[in-house]
Amino acid sequence: NHDVPLNTNNVNFTPQGGPGFHFYTRDHRHAWTLQTKYMHISNAGLDRKNSGVNAAIQLTLGYTWFK
Repeated sequence: NHDVPLNTNNVNFTPQGGPGFHFYTRDHRHAWTLQTKYMHISNAGLDRKNSGVNAAIQLTLGYTWFK
């Protein structure tokens, strides 16, 4: 409900994506998970002023149990 970036259109799009990997243990029932994500915010040209923001580059490390 806010203009992001300021003084632009209040309709924004947030395309995002990134790779992730499972590194399985020997029994294949558990895995270490490593993933990264990139996100961009802009109004996709709906207004004359479209100064997009590269909002986040995230890195996640996790441990997963599979049934």
